[in-house]
Amino acid sequence: MGGTAKMEKKKDLVKSVIAAAQKENQDGQRRCNSIHSPDLSPLTIPLRPDQKS
Repeated sequence: MGGTAKMEKKKDLVKSVIAAAQKENQDGQRRCNSIHSPDLSPLTIPLRPDQKS
C-alpha cells in the first residue's frame, strides 16, 4: 500500500506542474495576442484606439 500512496502523490505533483505550465502558456499566448492583434482578444484594450484599421 505504501507504494501506491507514493505513486498517487507523484501523479498529483505531475498534475499540478502540468496545470501550472498550461496556465503559464495561456497567459503567454494572451499577451502575444494582445500585442499582435488586440482586435482578436476582447480581454485586451488596444493601446491606441485611434489606430483602428
